[in-house]
Amino acid sequence: MPQLDRLLAHISPRGGLRLRLEPNAPPVLEMPGGAEMPLLANPLPQTMVEVLAKEVVPVGKEAGLATTGEAYFDHEAGSETFRILINRGPQGLRITAEPTKGNATETQPLPRRTPPAGISLAPTASTGIALAAFLFLGERRLASSVANSAPGKLLSTLWFNAWGFDWLYDQLWVKPYLLATRLLGKDPLDWMMNLPAWLAQSGHQLLAWTVSGKLRWYAASMGMGAALILALLLLG
Repeated sequence: MPQLDRLLAHISPRGGLRLRLEPNAPPVLEMPGGAEMPLLANPLPQTMVEVLAKEVVPVGKEAGLATTGEAYFDHEAGSETFRILINRGPQGLRITAEPTKGNATETQPLPRRTPPAGISLAPTASTGIALAAFLFLGERRLASSVANSAPGKLLSTLWFNAWGFDWLYDQLWVKPYLLATRLLGKDPLDWMMNLPAWLAQSGHQLLAWTVSGKLRWYAASMGMGAALILALLLLG
């Protein structure tokens, strides 16, 4: 007896519409009116959901599940038949089941899942491989003629130089940074902070020059000072 049948047996007695099993989540009964009823307290790990799915998927549906990521079939459990949809999502297999008879509540069709988008890329990938083989296997005449043309040489130079991003990075960031380091190499902030000390030292040297020890210089200084004071008094 598949382990999934034990969970399917809860749908009709509890009046549920369908059973939903997702990886890393507890099994949930979808009830009428949009309510949900968890059947277990603990979530089911991804490996457990895959085991439950592989136990019930028919042999003829295994290939379709492996290629398209989806299997849709009927499954009998006890006296009831259930319509089961198994599809593969980003986290792993997902199981949705609803009874086809024996349920007093009106059932709704199962949500169908479209095949993964990656399946539609197979023709594109095949076309790309065939085009690459045509261009680069053998004598490569077409590829060589395009590469030797003027646009081809221009594109080759651009591509071999990383689309010019290294040159652009050098012009926008490296050279302006080096210019700023040269301009700020002498640190103008330090020069401004040293300016008061330089003025004080220059004033000291100027005043020290006046201290000569000669009496005539002191007398001349006193006379010039007195004349300056007298001129200020007269002008005032």
